[in-house]
Amino acid sequence: MGLAGPGPRLAFRRLAEDARSRGAAVTLVVNGETEAPGDEAWPADWRQLDLRLRRSPAVVNTEDDAANDAETGAWAIRFTGLVLALVPVERLDETTPSNPEGLPEGASVRMEVNRYERSRINRANCLALHGTRCKACDLDLGERYGEIGDGFIHVHHVVPVSKLGTGYVVDPLTDLVPLCPNCHAIAHRTDPPASVASLQTMMAVGGRRGRAVQAPPNSN
Repeated sequence: MGLAGPGPRLAFRRLAEDARSRGAAVTLVVNGETEAPGDEAWPADWRQLDLRLRRSPAVVNTEDDAANDAETGAWAIRFTGLVLALVPVERLDETTPSNPEGLPEGASVRMEVNRYERSRINRANCLALHGTRCKACDLDLGERYGEIGDGFIHVHHVVPVSKLGTGYVVDPLTDLVPLCPNCHAIAHRTDPPASVASLQTMMAVGGRRGRAVQAPPNSN
């Protein structure tokens, strides 16, 4: 973990800042010394690690078990993201064959996923920061489809993977955004992909056109 590169450290810093903005305290103790989250001067040799995330109270309504579970689950995801941000990721061989099925959105080969977005770790960090509600249309698939849709969402690259330069450090807060499958598909119908703001404008214009078409004729 002490040898984590700029990408993982940036993700850790973003997650720590997000947790603090929500009223939590993040404490990182390396080899018995307290370090500031995001400090670039972390020691390279990590013999002992104590990472703590404190948020009190951690429940929103003691009379509502579902709300309590959701709040506790959200903080568990944030803590897991902090840990995963610093976990070393094995780089795959450059000759790894293309296998798009089952890979995160935008990936064409597994090697690219490791180079640009550290596989599912940055995806998890993006969702820990943004949540699983579509940023464009505000759809929560769990609310729409029930349990089968809970937590399901696509993660969209604001800048396409193919256009990221060598050594680019992905910021899970600004470079990745959760989109529902519909909005994600529409975003990629333009080149470059449509922004969240552009998608929202499309929906506003399309909604007005739809209401105009469906409006009953004037009886006068």
